[in-house]
Amino acid sequence: MTQRDPTPAAFSMRLGAKKRKHCDSNHANTTSKATPCAAFLSQTQLDGMSDYDYADMTMDVQPSSSHILSLEDAAAKVKRLKAEGNTLAEAGLFRAAVARFQHGLDIDPDNGVLYELQAQAYLASNDYFRGIEAATRATELCPEWSDGFATLAHCQFNFGELDLAHAAMLKAWTLEQDACQKQQWQAELDDMASLLAVQTDNIATIAPPSTVALTPDEHQVRTCKANLCRRSVHWPS
Repeated sequence: MTQRDPTPAAFSMRLGAKKRKHCDSNHANTTSKATPCAAFLSQTQLDGMSDYDYADMTMDVQPSSSHILSLEDAAAKVKRLKAEGNTLAEAGLFRAAVARFQHGLDIDPDNGVLYELQAQAYLASNDYFRGIEAATRATELCPEWSDGFATLAHCQFNFGELDLAHAAMLKAWTLEQDACQKQQWQAELDDMASLLAVQTDNIATIAPPSTVALTPDEHQVRTCKANLCRRSVHWPS
């Protein structure tokens, strides 16, 4: 999957596991052996508990072998998940790739690169709305990264938001430093500008501005026609 990393953002993570209590060997020898707890609560116990009691009890349960990720462990895991996601995407397994990128975001929720890669996978699987959401988050986290805006533009275009796509691509072109990439995006901008002109003409024909006051129903019909027209323009074959 095509991807160029921006300047890495600061790494962030949350540590939620509790420290295990120190066991006093002398105390352990003098106390009686604890009676093991039942694996499941009885129906009587469940009936006597509120939802809050059950939630609190569930939150207090900690696995005996809980593992706290160090910063190095987390960074390595995110890198591995990113590589696995790229491999899956290149194999055409876009949903699986999205899941890998999401696992990485669960560890590092401020990773704009993973959001952009996730947006590319959504775009390739024709899930344009989720692609817009992921790409928008990427541009928020990496506002100086041109690739994030380019991916956002592609998702918006395929979703039918041609004017927004043109604005996002123009932002990508402005931020880009590589001359070859700028030339490629300039060609896309020119195509979008031509399609915008066609779209404007089509809207004027299908849903022309009215010279008389419209009823709410008539205004809604005109708006629907205009929106359908906006989503009927595609890349030239």
